Amino acid sequence: MKRLFSGLLILLLATSALFSAPWLGGYRLSFDGYQDRAGQYYGAHLYLEPLWGTTLGLGFSVGGATSFGLSAPSSLFESSVEIRLLNVEHRLFRRPSTWRIALSGGIVTDFETFHWYAQCDPLVFFFGEKTIKVLGLRLLDDRSWALRLLEITHYFF
Repeated sequence: MKRLFSGLLILLLATSALFSAPWLGGYRLSFDGYQDRAGQYYGAHLYLEPLWGTTLGLGFSVGGATSFGLSAPSSLFESSVEIRLLNVEHRLFRRPSTWRIALSGGIVTDFETFHWYAQCDPLVFFFGEKTIKVLGLRLLDDRSWALRLLEITHYFF
């Protein structure tokens, strides 16, 4: 009985470090509006953030977006790299949260044409298990622009 108890205690102590580790990734939902397209794009992405620091972070995202036939092309695929530059704790909301600034760049394609883009997200709020971005400006390589109206990242692994 003592062996079983000490074995379970060692297993619990060894895995408790995993529970205190930061989130590594999850899914991301986004809502984009492009300057030269009529419909709004609704996106779903997988997100991975392997480098997690207090002020600097690096993340990768892969996913797709659709406008449900309201814009041409109706579906887009995108992949991006994101760098988080700032992490300021504040008391704007009821829950403890931090304000961040994020810069990202990537490629968006409909598998016939592709565009490189750079994006600046000045309003990023991190709540521990989720991140909410509001009004991110996206500049595309064909001199057009887009607004990422809302983006919600929910970490689950």
